[in-house]
Order: sequence, then C-alpha cells, then structure tokens
Amino acid sequence: MNYLRRTVLTLIVTNECDARCSHCLSESFPGGRFKMSSKEIHSAVIQSEQMMKSFIVVFTGGEPTSLGDELLENIAWVSNRGHPTRVVTNAGWASSTERAKKVINNFRESGLDEINFSLDDFHANWIDPVCVKRAYQLSMNKGFTAVVIALAQSSQSKINVRWVRDNIDPQIEVIDIRNFYCDRKLTPRKDGTLYSLAIHEYSRIGRGRRLPSRYFDENPLLSLTNTPCEESLNSLTVDYCGNIAGCCGLKLQNNKMLVVGNTHYGSIKSQFEKGCEDIVLRILREKGPRYLLNKLLFWNPKLSFRGKYGSMCEICEDISMSREAMLTLQDHLEELDSDLSTSK
Repeated sequence: MNYLRRTVLTLIVTNECDARCSHCLSESFPGGRFKMSSKEIHSAVIQSEQMMKSFIVVFTGGEPTSLGDELLENIAWVSNRGHPTRVVTNAGWASSTERAKKVINNFRESGLDEINFSLDDFHANWIDPVCVKRAYQLSMNKGFTAVVIALAQSSQSKINVRWVRDNIDPQIEVIDIRNFYCDRKLTPRKDGTLYSLAIHEYSRIGRGRRLPSRYFDENPLLSLTNTPCEESLNSLTVDYCGNIAGCCGLKLQNNKMLVVGNTHYGSIKSQFEKGCEDIVLRILREKGPRYLLNKLLFWNPKLSFRGKYGSMCEICEDISMSREAMLTLQDHLEELDSDLSTSK
C-alpha cells in the first residue's frame, strides 16, 4: 500500500533560521546547527523516484536560504532531474532592493519554479514585512510558476488580508485553507504566474504551544465533523535528522506517532510503505484526528486534552505528546483496525 497522491517531497533542510518566532512549529532559531547535506538531499530525491514518477521538491526549514550556494546547487540538481521545486522562505534576505534582485535572479537561474513567503505578526517581530513586500514584488514577471504569501492570522492579527492587499498586491487571490471545503483553484495572470495569498491559522504546536489562547481562533468545523487529514500518508517528508514521515505539519523529532522511519536505518521506500500499513496513520488519513481524539476520550476518560482546537495539527500534537494517550492507542489497535475494515 502506497498513497502519495499529492506527489510532494518536503525536505526540512535545516533548523537554522534568522528568526525565532514565538509560534514556530519547528522551533527553529538563529543558533540551529542541523543541515541536510547535498548527499542527503540527493539520496532522498533519488529514493523518492522509486515511489513517485513525478513530484515537486519543497525546500523548507528553518530558513532554507541559510544553506547559501548549496541550496541553489541543489535546486539546479533537482530541476535537471525533471522535478519542479519550491522554496519556503521568510525573505529576510530582501533587506535591500539590490540584494533581493540578486537572490531572486539566482533562484530563477537555478531553475526554481515556486517561491513561498512566510508572513504574519510573529514573523514581523524579526523580519521587516517590507522585506516580504520587496521580495514578492520583485518576483513578479520573472517566470515563476507560483509566487505565494503564506499568511498565518487570527481575528486579532494586524497583518491580515486587508494589510497585504493595501501594502503588497491589491489583486492577490486569496485561498483560505482553514476552510476544508474551500475552492483552491487559481487562475494565472497574463505573465503565466499564479499569485496567491494562502491563509492558515496560528496553531498551538511547537513553540506556539506556549502562547496565550488569545492568539488563536477555534475552528468550529473540527468539532462538527471528523475530517480526514489530507497530509497523512499523502505526501513524503524527510528532515535534517533523517526522519521520514507522511506529514509535514509537526516537528518530527521524537514523534513516535507520525515518524515512519529514518534514512539511517533503511530505504525510504521500504520504511514508508511499512508506515502505510500503520493503523493510527491510516485512521488519521481516512477518518481524521478528531475521530482518533474522540476514540481516546471514550477509551480513557482520564485523558486531558485542550477543549477547543484551531487546527487538526493541534490535535495530533496533543495525542503524540501524551504518553498516556499513546499507551491507550497501543491497547486498542485491534479496534481501530476493525473501524478501518468496516468503513471499506
């Protein structure tokens, strides 16, 4: 069994970042020292080709541009193998017009197809939003397939959709990925590039777990329906420690629920395919985290979780960080397996 319908290989290439955002899910910071080597990146791509004929390779982190020229070399290497590429960046490098032009031109010359800029109130404490504005506008009409601003926001956010339209691009199309059922189709502009603003919620995961509740909005849909997780086993993630997962929403270190293996202990293909048989991961994929949470509370009413959630990732982090919840799951795997069988 091998899902991977979304054909995405996400490489979390580093935990180094020039920011230390209070909501960072990966808990990256300026002193981060972990980096994927070119050898590790090449190996992950080559092994992924055994599982997917065509896929996009996403370079993220931390801040992937901290790899310097090595990032550009790997973008070019991946592009030459026929795979589209995407970089997720905070645009801290766009501190001047001259420098921003140089970085963007280097990206295009290396063959980069898509560029995503992270923006929100917390990023703004470290990276001047003018950097994102400068980088976004200088990326226009450069031949990218997509130029995206990934905006985290809540009802209290100062940097929101109106701010982006007033200050960066009045014509930018909005995709609200907080809504499970929204239409995510976009139309390219005349230059052939998709320009979009992808809105997502703040999540109380990673470093954000420590933030006060006022920064977060509840998503009522999570209480009303058992929505399957589109990420679980539908995409492939490898991080700088070699962890392999079918999810990129949480920090993978020491996450026994989501991590299916490690590149140091076997092939990505064999470990991922074994992970596709994992009952818990299949439940997340087919029935969703809320379903799993409700089951846990039924089996063990003593378990303590947050009462309200803003994202599915928060539910997964609650479950995976609870030793008691994980032990409860292990005691009821046969029942979960039966749930999967009866739903076919």
